[in-house]
Formats: sequence, structure tokens, C-alpha cells
Amino acid sequence: MVFILLFSKGNAMGNQSFEKKNAIKQVSHVKALSLVLFLSVFAVNAMADTSPIVTGWVEKVAIPEYNLTLKAKVDSGADSSSLHAVSIHRFTKNNQAWVQFRTQDGIAIQKPVLRIVHIKTKTKGTQAREVVELPICLAGQLTTVPVNLVDRGHFSYPMLIGRSAMEGKFLINPHQKFLTEPKCGSVSRKTS
Repeated sequence: MVFILLFSKGNAMGNQSFEKKNAIKQVSHVKALSLVLFLSVFAVNAMADTSPIVTGWVEKVAIPEYNLTLKAKVDSGADSSSLHAVSIHRFTKNNQAWVQFRTQDGIAIQKPVLRIVHIKTKTKGTQAREVVELPICLAGQLTTVPVNLVDRGHFSYPMLIGRSAMEGKFLINPHQKFLTEPKCGSVSRKTS
């Protein structure tokens, strides 16, 4: 509306060419300002979409590939993630190291070995563990996480989610449990 008034004023004054140039400059500035405002709103929306999700220190985690849901301790004090596994056996398939194991529900899983890690333990010094990549659903986010395999039968939770899996995606509320649901697909089998 400002540039229209300037243009009209230019007609009245007889200096139409000068006022037209000013009006065009005003329109250009308004367009530039509109673009900046649009991009700012877009950037704020994009940042809101990437804000970390707040989880409790214990959450339900789904492993959709095996139709499995289990409880996991979400622990920023641990770097890596662990999954309860028994009957762990390494074998070779197509010239690649693989591992076969069973979950607490007896589900047999075979995965390629990503690497072997040496984890410090309280009683045994260090322990070599196979690491596999496992797609998990935590707080509605499907992500592939490297997990080391270990018998966690003496722990309260069959899975531990470490900080490397959470980095940039999740924040932990240490006073709450089960703030989210693992809704990333159909997972119906329940475990404790």
C-alpha cells in the first residue's frame, strides 16, 4: 500500500519517472522482506521437526523386523547399545562373518557381524561382543542402531539404548518412565 501511495504522489507532482523508480525499489524491498520472513518461518518449522524427543529412562522399544516389543533402559552413561541374546554362535556366510542368537522370547535371529567390540565389565575385565545393526523403533522413530549382543538375563531390562543411538534425536527425562510409544509399524508380540 505504501508504494501505491508513492506512485500516486508522483503523478500529482509531475515527476512520474523518479517516483516510479522509488516505487519499484519499495516493491523490491517488500518482496525481499517477504522472502526473508517466509524463509524464517520455514527454518523455524524445520527446526521444530528436528527437535529432540523427550523419553523416559525406561521405554518400550520395538524391533519391527521380528514383530517384537521389549523394555529398554535409555542410558546416556553407556556409549553403545546392547541386546539380550543367548545361544550366540558366529558362522561364515558368503565369506562374511555372521552371528546367530536367540532373544529372551526364543526368537532366532541371524545378522551379519558389523564388528567385534571389547566392553569393560565389573567382574570379568573386558568381554568381546558381536555387534549387529538392528532397526528399532523408539518413540515413534525408526532408526538402525548398532547393538552388541550379550546375556542380559541378570539385568532388569533386556535392552540398553546408549548415547550413540540417541545423539541428536532424544533427550532423557531421568524422573519418568514410558513417556513414548514405539509406533513405527505393526508390532504385536509383547515381552517384559
